Amino acid sequence: MRANELAAIEARLAAATGDRWRPGSDPDGVPVVYVGFPDGREDVLRITRERVPASIGDIDFIGHARRDLERLIGAVRGVADLADAELDQIEARLAGASPAPWRVFLEADGGIGGSNVISVSDGDDEPDLYIWRDGKLASDGDFEFVAAARQDIPDLIAEVRRPRGNG
Repeated sequence: MRANELAAIEARLAAATGDRWRPGSDPDGVPVVYVGFPDGREDVLRITRERVPASIGDIDFIGHARRDLERLIGAVRGVADLADAELDQIEARLAGASPAPWRVFLEADGGIGGSNVISVSDGDDEPDLYIWRDGKLASDGDFEFVAAARQDIPDLIAEVRRPRGNG
């Protein structure tokens, strides 16, 4: 993986809200992603496919994406080791998510219908993915991070699993 590709992944990671994400459930039992901040505060991201909650697989993937990317980047940079079992867990979350590619369309760039959205399919029969924070659409950075993570994580896994010394 080229240095500029890794730097682009790190930039998207830095632009995402908070400094840690984790999947969970709200008090009503609806799956959500909790976003943590350095001051200890947590916000809730609601992930929907149109107007209904996204699948558990998508929410689990998104909730772990930040930590998974941090660990994978560390392994690619040679500053952290990932056991095969941890890589297997990341791959299982990836397999549970909607298939790639996920493509982001931002309102600032024209969006789709004037809204930030992540398209998870080329077909019209697959509902788009939305990220909500405090009843409003989440930041452009969150949308870009989530959409790209669906492609970045398998690329980083392949890099980590690639035998060293083979170019």
